[in-house]
Amino acid sequence: MKKFSYVCLGIAVSTSFCLNAAISTEALTVKHALINGKKCTATWSAESSKTGEVTEILAVREFDGKTQYQVFHSQDYPKMWTWDFRLNKIKCN
Repeated sequence: MKKFSYVCLGIAVSTSFCLNAAISTEALTVKHALINGKKCTATWSAESSKTGEVTEILAVREFDGKTQYQVFHSQDYPKMWTWDFRLNKIKCN
């Protein structure tokens, strides 16, 4: 079971913008790691045609009430959004 949180992004010095979105705590952790300059990777799950291959996570968002990751897919599609269930073994360092 995934836990969900609100996502708040700092805008300017004293203002914040909060999305009323269901984003998993794992995705929130990845989002913070990316903001702090860390590199995040994941392995494509069995739900993908690229099963077992490692990809870089470029961004995280909530879309239609679910978590999506922007990842590198291929030379033809260097940036694409994919649902969280298509990725596993997410690591940031």
